[in-house]
Amino acid sequence: MKKGLKYTLFIVFLCLFVAGTGVLYGVSREKRRERTCERVEVRIRDKYRFVDEDEIKGYLQKGFGSIWGTRIDSVDLSGIERYIESKSAVRKCEAWCSSDGCLHLDITQRVPAIKFKLDDYSFYADREGFAFPLGNDSKIDVPQVGGSLPLKVSRQQRGEFGSEKERVWVMSVLDLLDRLEDSKEFRGRLEGLSVRRDGDLVLKLKDCNALFIIGEPVDIDSKIKGMSRYFSHIEPDKGKGYYKSVNLKFNKQIICRRDI
Repeated sequence: MKKGLKYTLFIVFLCLFVAGTGVLYGVSREKRRERTCERVEVRIRDKYRFVDEDEIKGYLQKGFGSIWGTRIDSVDLSGIERYIESKSAVRKCEAWCSSDGCLHLDITQRVPAIKFKLDDYSFYADREGFAFPLGNDSKIDVPQVGGSLPLKVSRQQRGEFGSEKERVWVMSVLDLLDRLEDSKEFRGRLEGLSVRRDGDLVLKLKDCNALFIIGEPVDIDSKIKGMSRYFSHIEPDKGKGYYKSVNLKFNKQIICRRDI
C-alpha cells in the first residue's frame, strides 16, 4: 500500500475515533445529568466517635431537606461541605457525587488536645484552640484542666473562644503541655491541671505529692527549669513528700511550703 494512502486511512480512522469518543462522552454526560441522587454514603476518616453516620445524615436532612431525586449535577456540594463543617467536632467535610447516583461525604473530625472540666460539664479543644463538645466520645486520654477556668463557655461550646484574652490563655496552656511532653524529664508524668480562684494554674505530677504553682501560663521554659531544679536539688535534700507545694510564679524564685 502506498505511503500516501496509508496516511489518508490513518487520518480517517483518527477522525472517526475522535468523533465516536465525542458521541460517547456526550451520551455519558447526558446520562449523568439525568442521574438523580439515590443514596448517601458517609465515611468517618479517623478513630474518634464525636459524630457518627446517622448524625451526619441528620445534619444533611436538616440543612438541605431530602436530596433524594435531585439531579446529581444540581446538588450543592460546596454548601453541604460548609454546613457540615459548621457542626460539632467536624474539621473537614469532602462531598462529591458519583455516576451511580451516590452522594459521598468524607468526614474528618477535630483531634482533641485538652479537656476542660467545669462543675457539671466538659468540652474539648484542639491544638488550634478550637473548642467543641464531648459528643459521643468522652473517654479520650488527654490532659484535663478543671477549677476556676478564666473562660466564658456554654454547654455546647464550639469554635474560637469569645475574647482574645481567653484565646491567648488557652494557647498558652497548650504550649505548656507541649513543653512538658518535649521534656525527657517530665514526659508522661502529668496527672492534671487546675485553676485556683485567684487565677493561678496548678500542676500535679503522677509521682509527686507536691503541687507546682505555675501562676499565669507565661515564661514556661523558666518554670519548667524550676521544676527540674526542685527534683535535682531541693527534694533530695529534704526528702520526697516533705513539701506540699512548690511556687514557681515569681521570677527566678522557688518557694516551697510544707502546707499548701
